[in-house]
Amino acid sequence: MKIYKNLNENENGSNWIKSISFYCYTIPKCCNKAKAIFVIDNSEEVGLGHLTRSLEVIGSYIELTGIIDIIIALPKPIKKEIQSLFCDELGNTPYLLRVGKLFDKVNIDLVKFIFIDSYKNNIQTEIYIRDNCNAQIYCFEDLHERPHSTETVIFHPSPQVKLSGPKIWGGLDFISVRNRIQKNIQIRKVSKGEKIKVLVYLSAAEIFNDLTQEIISYIRIGKHAHQIEIKLVGDFSKENKDKITEIIDAYKWADLCIGSCGVSFWERISICLPSIYFELADNQKQVMKYATKENIGFPIIGNNETIINLIGERVEKLAKNPDHIEKESIKLFNNRPSLIGARKIATIISET
Repeated sequence: MKIYKNLNENENGSNWIKSISFYCYTIPKCCNKAKAIFVIDNSEEVGLGHLTRSLEVIGSYIELTGIIDIIIALPKPIKKEIQSLFCDELGNTPYLLRVGKLFDKVNIDLVKFIFIDSYKNNIQTEIYIRDNCNAQIYCFEDLHERPHSTETVIFHPSPQVKLSGPKIWGGLDFISVRNRIQKNIQIRKVSKGEKIKVLVYLSAAEIFNDLTQEIISYIRIGKHAHQIEIKLVGDFSKENKDKITEIIDAYKWADLCIGSCGVSFWERISICLPSIYFELADNQKQVMKYATKENIGFPIIGNNETIINLIGERVEKLAKNPDHIEKESIKLFNNRPSLIGARKIATIISET
């Protein structure tokens, strides 16, 4: 199985925004007065990370400016099980106005800016937007080497860089975690004789469903499997009963998480949940470097052939030494960053 995903393999030189139809959501039931458009990738290969962090920016922007005339454009419709994300940040689930090309039925002269959160964004896309309107373009960019238009304002939500405008901003200060999650800080402790509650949550991207199941199956045949209780988040398998639908409930339940270096990495840190983690895609390299440098949690560095075995070995070690979980949780509590970058991004946008 190919675990690692090279995001640069996709959409080379193509104009993503021009080529597909979007599910366009609005907060009020109209789009001819839209002041801003947020284009967010929630496709099968991406999952919910882009959506989560961009909704925080939208919520902060609305709070700062009072402007609610916003279009949220997604390549996939909002599923019922993730509507709570919108309610958390916006206080409401946006209304599905239409499905179609991005600029259909929009009074583009009123749009002040377009915010893009997708690894498929590139110069061709930005030129296309410029040809259609005079709106300022902002974007999240996880891959620092990718070129952009000189007019685009870029936000690098990376702990490995420190950039301070006016066109490029980056650093730990631009990373966010939902307030609803951050309120659930708790020190994890496994008492002698108790089972370790292990949550497996690699990604909401459907391409990693099989990998999730392989990891769970491997742990369940381990020497210390009787000391471990496993659950996963979401509906990865219709037959699997060991799942928790709501991510916050899952975080509260767990003593330990097996996950990636995506947006959920910062969620786990914010609530002091120790984790076994590894890279799933090349946009997670900077987080992995930061985490290993700061001695955070239990990193796994391996290749497609060894990664599952290495995860299993780490779980076995923690099963024999469960006190390491509490020690790591306390360390996370003492060193957790603020993770309120969405407000900083919204402030920069509102003042530009």
